[in-house]
Amino acid sequence: MPKISEKFKKKLSLFPTTENAPEMPNFKKNIFHFIKQRIYIQLEIQLNINALLIYFFDMRF
Repeated sequence: MPKISEKFKKKLSLFPTTENAPEMPNFKKNIFHFIKQRIYIQLEIQLNINALLIYFFDMRF
């Protein structure tokens, strides 16, 4: 898990806390899960494109 910068932690702490909404504790976890998923998907797409490029390149030459 990558280190979270202090700035980012401060921004996250601006989100409403448990007093305001009972379902809030899961909120931060969900955000991180979502971000991680996006990064993984991005990486997967990148890897697939690279693999395809190499494949086509090899076929041509």
